[in-house]
Amino acid sequence: MDLLIRSKLATPRQPERRVARPRLVELLDGICDARLILLSAPPGFGKTTALVDWLAASGMPRAWISLDEGENDPVRFLRYVWAEVANAGAGPSAAT
Repeated sequence: MDLLIRSKLATPRQPERRVARPRLVELLDGICDARLILLSAPPGFGKTTALVDWLAASGMPRAWISLDEGENDPVRFLRYVWAEVANAGAGPSAAT
């Protein structure tokens, strides 16, 4: 796996000093049965921090793909998804 793809699939690290948002983690726990969760807010509002905290606390399996503003190529996106599925240990037979 090349370095660019690896960087796109890395779950962000939490800074040592951050604002804990236990209420958001609790809200996310309450909707974890959902098939898709969309968290939307302006830049700097703590979306990544809240999600990483929640994922760490939940222990759930996860896939993380970081996309940039200009990445709207479906082939590239699917390449990232496929790499993350393979990274999680689910090969082609598990994904089909």
